[in-house]
Amino acid sequence: MQKIIVASLCLSCIVIQSCDNKNGNCTDPCTEIFATITVSVKDTAGAAVALDSFQVYAPEIDEDLTRKLEDYELETARKDGIYPLFDDLQVSRFQNDSLKVVFKGFLDGKDAIKAPYDVGADCCHVRLFSGDTDIVLGQE
Repeated sequence: MQKIIVASLCLSCIVIQSCDNKNGNCTDPCTEIFATITVSVKDTAGAAVALDSFQVYAPEIDEDLTRKLEDYELETARKDGIYPLFDDLQVSRFQNDSLKVVFKGFLDGKDAIKAPYDVGADCCHVRLFSGDTDIVLGQE
């Protein structure tokens, strides 16, 4: 009986749901985690770079996909040099598809970073297909 209770508690802690893709044939369960692909921006000494602003642009669809951050989130991003690139808010839109995006970082009103990525989503979460998420400013 104790094994059943423990197993029930474990299952209730790990919440999963079934996902359907655009064609309705995705059968793997999804976790309830919220996945975010991030970009780390550091200088050559390894210190976090506080960008004035950043943008995630999808040229193929001519759309700005930048996630709006609350003030405290932006403060944390700048302090840590870690910025959101693509997250699970985009899964339903880009499910089982890929998309080319460009991460643009701005310092002193100028383009400091233009980094290309190929991102997308499976049935459940976003995926990074290509692109270096560790950016070092000042490195040639």
